[in-house]
Amino acid sequence: MAPKRFEKLASNKPEYKELRTAVFERLRNPRMDVSQATYQYMPLLAGDAGDPRDGDPLKWMSLLPTQYIHMWHWAQGEFEADWDPVKGGKPPKPTSVQEEPHALVRAALEACVGGPFYPGIEMTYIAQQQDTWAGPFRVNETYLAGDLSKRMAVPWQADSFECNTHWWPAQHPDDVYPEAHYNALVRSAAGSPVTDTVQSADRVLWHRGVGHQVSYEPQLKRDPGDTEEQHNAKVAERWRLIRAKSGDHDMVEQWHKLGFVVPRAVAGRRVLIESERSVHVGLSDREWFYTLQHPDRFPEQVEASRDYVRKVLADARAAQLHPKAPLTRRPFTYSRKNLDARLDLIYKTQAQEADAYDPVSEPTFRTRQAVVERVRQMAPFNLLDGVWLRNVTPAKPIDDVHSLLFSIWKDEVGDGNPALNHSNLYQNLLEKLGIFLPPVDSEEFADHPDLLDSAYTVAAFELAISSHSEEFFPNSSG
Repeated sequence: MAPKRFEKLASNKPEYKELRTAVFERLRNPRMDVSQATYQYMPLLAGDAGDPRDGDPLKWMSLLPTQYIHMWHWAQGEFEADWDPVKGGKPPKPTSVQEEPHALVRAALEACVGGPFYPGIEMTYIAQQQDTWAGPFRVNETYLAGDLSKRMAVPWQADSFECNTHWWPAQHPDDVYPEAHYNALVRSAAGSPVTDTVQSADRVLWHRGVGHQVSYEPQLKRDPGDTEEQHNAKVAERWRLIRAKSGDHDMVEQWHKLGFVVPRAVAGRRVLIESERSVHVGLSDREWFYTLQHPDRFPEQVEASRDYVRKVLADARAAQLHPKAPLTRRPFTYSRKNLDARLDLIYKTQAQEADAYDPVSEPTFRTRQAVVERVRQMAPFNLLDGVWLRNVTPAKPIDDVHSLLFSIWKDEVGDGNPALNHSNLYQNLLEKLGIFLPPVDSEEFADHPDLLDSAYTVAAFELAISSHSEEFFPNSSG
């Protein structure tokens, strides 16, 4: 709000009554007026009965009757105009010994959200029931430990994730302006006023990236007596639930990494900025894919990609130990003899699969269109073919292992011949099939709607691990 307008609203002068009244008339009457159950009235929040719906007063938040009366007196100018635009309101008066218990209660409750109660933040609808209370701010002694919170969502992070857009904005902001964007805007403005630009700039989701990761098909143990069809149906249903609730689950892991909305003073103006957000929280594979191709522009993502690599490797180790993991992927004690045996097993397994392949019974690629689509979905991986080796050789004397890996990298990039470059070869294939994509290092490519989220997964990991080649050298060479 413009400072001049705020000063007028803080004044009780008669000439500003029309302005105060205009604000008051936008407040929703707590008497459940059906005509005010719309987006035109404030607060713009859902009510005790769930997500807002026009014409249903129970589904819209309103002030309490006492609050509404206070605002009516304010609109009439019946208040003490003691607001200082610089210092804020007057400091609280010293409390007497008799008032201290109530002052402590009030101090604890000042930061609480209260309603709406669907189910609520601190407690739920029982706050509105008279028999909950033995007196002002005193819970009835018949309530036992846990009774006040037993109707609340568990875990609370899942409810927080689902309660966006119309719920508790102070505790769960929806759209925010990131501090990094703001700092860049300040630098580019070179000292000129930027606050109006910030106020009107496009914001981003506070919980952006949460729940956007690929959800893989679960590996369930078949129940006794289940046919393959019944087992597959259970797997499909579990997978559907995992995808539907992926944001709920991810919020449990990520909530403490999300940002705080804090005020910043700029040129005498107060601007709300998102701060202290972990740089890599909730990044999708698409975002890793794009940012790690530009390490000079996103150095914080390069640094954060270490944790990304560690998580992928930890998941891979867990998958190796899964009872259904094929023998070719299970861990083994290293020796030259054991390594040769494993490589021989892998070769024989793949040779047998190739010999048994029958295009007629192939379930995935029954048509030319399906094969072309497969080629399209492999574009993020193959247009960066060999990227896992891009930093494998430092500019210093190297050993035989580094030399071998560098020779592989040379082959991947065509040994200096563009016609033999693997990425160029794949791009030529795409174009011959009528598939024309933006440059692989562009945002347009990373956000391409025709490519699945999972199409970026492997390439994003290779970009990440190649950003720390020496640290993860055993994994890369393996």
